[in-house]
Amino acid sequence: MADTVPTGSAVEVTIELDRGGRLSARALVPSIGQVFEHVAHLLVPEAAPEALDAAMRDLRRQLVELRTDAFRHGLGQVIEKLDRIESRLSEAERDIDAAHGGDADAAQRARRALLDVDGTMAEADLARKWPELDEAARHTAITASSTVGMHGTDAERGLLQEVLAAMDKARKDKDAPELERQMRLASRLSSAAFNRTPDAWEWYFEDAASEISKMRDLPRAQRLVTEGKAAIARSDHDELRRVVKALWQLLPEDSEARKKGFDSGVR
Repeated sequence: MADTVPTGSAVEVTIELDRGGRLSARALVPSIGQVFEHVAHLLVPEAAPEALDAAMRDLRRQLVELRTDAFRHGLGQVIEKLDRIESRLSEAERDIDAAHGGDADAAQRARRALLDVDGTMAEADLARKWPELDEAARHTAITASSTVGMHGTDAERGLLQEVLAAMDKARKDKDAPELERQMRLASRLSSAAFNRTPDAWEWYFEDAASEISKMRDLPRAQRLVTEGKAAIARSDHDELRRVVKALWQLLPEDSEARKKGFDSGVR
């Protein structure tokens, strides 16, 4: 007779999914020391041949774009990875043809193959972009270290050290999303420190004023530029900040000057 499980008992579930899409799961109930097998089942969505055709077309288009760019930049390792994809796509195409003939198993094989190809292409795309991202990370770290070191608070300097350590780890792991997240944090710390200097607001003013032709209310923008120049002449930093923020509000959202100001965390 099977043991009963008291209501509210802790249950530890282990789930494994292999590359072929097969799922196995077991549950351990520590209070009674019993393991239950086959406690979960994977519901695989239908692989319609038309959907597989569309996915194949999209993946082949991406493959051409990635291979062209890899050849242009001489990325040998990326090219090798993409070459392996071609044979996998050929296998998937044969299964898709069989799926059109009503072979459901072939449809699922094709679906799994396309998922594998999509994952491999994502890895190839990261390898293609990584040198540029890595260089951008180096530049961000240097700029943040200089700016926060000169103008930041003790708390900001301490936080930056944690961010830089996280950036180093992400670079070693080649974890692009995490590296980009830490880069944004470093840039915000750098901007916060830079914004305390009078030079920052003069730079923001010149940058915004250079885009006056794009502003929604040109007469008001012209008045603000005149007020900003006067504020600089008399070293009125509070007034200059007011003018700059007003100019940002008049710029279109896709303006680089507006982005620089609002991405810095200044409101």
